Amino acid sequence: MKKEEIRNKIQNDEEFAVGALLSLYQQQVPEEQMAKTTAVQNARGFNKMDSGILSSISQFYLKKGYLTPKQIRMIIPKLLKYAEQLSEIGVEKASLKEAEEKKKQDKDVVRKAKSKRTQKIELSFTFDPVLVDEVKKINGRLFNKEDKTWYIPKTATNIEKIKELGFNISEELEEWYKEQTEGITDDIDVPGLNNVLRPFQKEAVSFVETKNGRALIADEMGLGKSLESLAYLQLYKDKLFPTIIVCPASVKLNWKAEIKKWTDLGKYTEILQGSTPYAPSKDKQIFIINYDILKNWHKFLISKMKPNLIIGDEIHLCKNKNAKRSQALAYIAKYTRHFIGLTGTPILNKPVEIYNPIKMIKPTLFPNFWNFATRYCNPINNGFGWDFGGATNTAELNQILSKEMLLRRKKEDVAKELPERSFVAMPIEITNRDEYEKAEEDLISYLKTIDKEKAKRAERAEVLTKVNVLKQLALKGKMNTSINWIEEFIENEKLVVFTNLRETSDILKNKFGDNCVKLVGGMTDNQKNDAINKFWNDSARLFVGNMKAAGVGINLQCASNACFIEYPWQPGDYNQCTERIHRIGQDKPVTIYNHIANKTIEENIVKLLEKKAVIANQVIDGTDTDEDSGVFNELIKNL
Repeated sequence: MKKEEIRNKIQNDEEFAVGALLSLYQQQVPEEQMAKTTAVQNARGFNKMDSGILSSISQFYLKKGYLTPKQIRMIIPKLLKYAEQLSEIGVEKASLKEAEEKKKQDKDVVRKAKSKRTQKIELSFTFDPVLVDEVKKINGRLFNKEDKTWYIPKTATNIEKIKELGFNISEELEEWYKEQTEGITDDIDVPGLNNVLRPFQKEAVSFVETKNGRALIADEMGLGKSLESLAYLQLYKDKLFPTIIVCPASVKLNWKAEIKKWTDLGKYTEILQGSTPYAPSKDKQIFIINYDILKNWHKFLISKMKPNLIIGDEIHLCKNKNAKRSQALAYIAKYTRHFIGLTGTPILNKPVEIYNPIKMIKPTLFPNFWNFATRYCNPINNGFGWDFGGATNTAELNQILSKEMLLRRKKEDVAKELPERSFVAMPIEITNRDEYEKAEEDLISYLKTIDKEKAKRAERAEVLTKVNVLKQLALKGKMNTSINWIEEFIENEKLVVFTNLRETSDILKNKFGDNCVKLVGGMTDNQKNDAINKFWNDSARLFVGNMKAAGVGINLQCASNACFIEYPWQPGDYNQCTERIHRIGQDKPVTIYNHIANKTIEENIVKLLEKKAVIANQVIDGTDTDEDSGVFNELIKNL
């Protein structure tokens, strides 16, 4: 049967339409049928957008033997897009006449669902023991003995469930459901950001909007999760102030820099410091605080600042509900209207690890931990207690989370919308500020004693020595923070770290052990090849390379992320290092992270390097040397 003929029959023959629905449902693999989702990309059955509702309606027919007029009207427009697939697999009409008696019986049972501006759905129905059993399966359901009414959490998943059970949904509830499931768009304007946001980032803003500001953005690293959350803040700043941003200590400065770079909200931003709460400046509305001190601040934040939005960066750090930082964040989440969680960490390897963030962001979704754990964590009693480290029904959980609160995109999904190579500056506060400033003062005083001509001659070596002392002090002051960042990063992805000093490579190798390989000068060819092979075959997730030794002649495109914690003098060396992962065979966008010691000489060096590194097909200046580079000359001029 041709496609046009199939479309015509679907529109004009209800029994044919139901038969087409069942034909497509049979193409879903058993796991997809059970989870009501599309997990296998085999071009058969329902697409991911339709799989939930069409699977539910299919199962309703198979159980009841009929569909309501409303259900038939719902499936017809959706089925039209599958005409080509149906022409290949064939369609047999499904009988709707045999169930007339059953339909009449069901008409005698009143089934209504309504919800006002609350987080509960009110169910009213004539007593039916089978129906009661089905309602009892809904997570979070409550029965009010006084008014003899059932109440269930207001979620899109629950609305689909009660639709399957034949409930008549109120118009208000139906409208809310459509907003939740069909309202996401990339056609959204954010004043001040229209020329910055890419289409997939606009979709993220729209997604958070449809979830009323309570969502988990789990985009892969490098896709701009912080920008997406800031865009939402920029869009609704009048309603979302005051805002609290909770993040690891290592990225507090980076958040402040991002706010200043992308929005017009920089003047309202303040970083909170120390363990003793204090009243911030009256004109500030955005407060950045790290997890380590949140346990001392959380009650003060709610009682004195009364935030309207929480942005929880790296929220997977709060997976343990017993940790003090988790308890503190859960406390402020309870009293805050909007909550955006951010994480690039895959979340379905151990479902139990995502329960606590779910509870913070959308507490009505899985209000009972045991019910969640029983369904998705495969709990096992090991004789000492319950072990929740397993995973079951992960496709179902992914579908529910994606529908209710979770947005996750991978680099390959949006690669066409990303630049080939992006650079991320990460300012880090040093821990040896007094020592550094004393050395810097000495350099500045010295530079004032010599003229330009002298600096080009005999004093050049001494100037370089003093500058290198500053570089080493900056490295020393940020080293612990950089190590912590690397440790978290390689839990999820491979990483290439470029260093300058052998001592730095040794520190990282000793810290990360067998999960790290290093390539430095003086190694034999066999040793270098062994290091590269271990990195490629997943024996190690961290590659530490000296910029001279590892910057040329090797391929590391099994990773798409690199990090500089030290910097060369020659722009060509910087570019050559980035080309180890940004080369033919790389199928993912590349992200280069620059760890920069805040308010140190590194800021000047990186600005000069990045300015030249981003130029397409840059020609390396062959006259540059370690002692006489354009970057060095300009750096001294700036100082």
